[in-house]
Amino acid sequence: MSAEAVTVVLHHSKSEGTAKLVLWGIANHHSDAGSWPSIATLAKYAAVSERRVQQILRELVQLGEIAIEEQGGLGQGQYKTNRFHILISCPADCDGSLNHKTGVKSGAVRGEIYGQSGVKPVSPEPNIELNIEIESVKRTRELEEKFKEFWKEYPKRTDKRAAEKAFRSALTRASFEDILAGAIKYANDPNLPETRYIKNPATWLNADAWENPPLPPRKKNRESEKEAEKRRLEEWIKQFETEEGK
Repeated sequence: MSAEAVTVVLHHSKSEGTAKLVLWGIANHHSDAGSWPSIATLAKYAAVSERRVQQILRELVQLGEIAIEEQGGLGQGQYKTNRFHILISCPADCDGSLNHKTGVKSGAVRGEIYGQSGVKPVSPEPNIELNIEIESVKRTRELEEKFKEFWKEYPKRTDKRAAEKAFRSALTRASFEDILAGAIKYANDPNLPETRYIKNPATWLNADAWENPPLPPRKKNRESEKEAEKRRLEEWIKQFETEEGK
């Protein structure tokens, strides 16, 4: 593991979002001989598909931040992993410290983080702090995906920010599966009231309403009953007149 590679990526990479997370994953395994994590490992770090990782790697190459040595890593034959070299340099005003402060003059030697020839590859140890940060990013993304699924199923979409806060809190009291099942049951209840009378999602979540029983039957509107009775009478009269006319 190269702490220098990780900090250089952190402070000087131009990549953003998921691309930067993939780059951190490469730096996490970096040594003097380069880095050779598998695509599956990088996908796990970034919580994306392997296909997305391959696309990001091409973008990082175009950005000039990595070089890829095809099948230059571990394994045999077609199963060898690629070897990655990080090409990011400290800018001229970087002090060269672990904090990589810019705007300071320093006599520190700067250059690209690149593999050196004649060095025997040794599998580098992962950076524990980076792994913790990656896990935090993954948990955040998983939570966002779960909320999206809840939001899609809930029968009334209003005050999204308050709903998301209530959703996070609700997950400390119940499983996601129970909350989602409750939302689906509520949305499909035959006695669900008109939209304006449906509980706001935050209210529903804060009340642990996924535990509620089915809604009670709605009271029938007396005026509607009279109209239905009138229609039935008109249909009966029409049918009677038709039979009499035969």
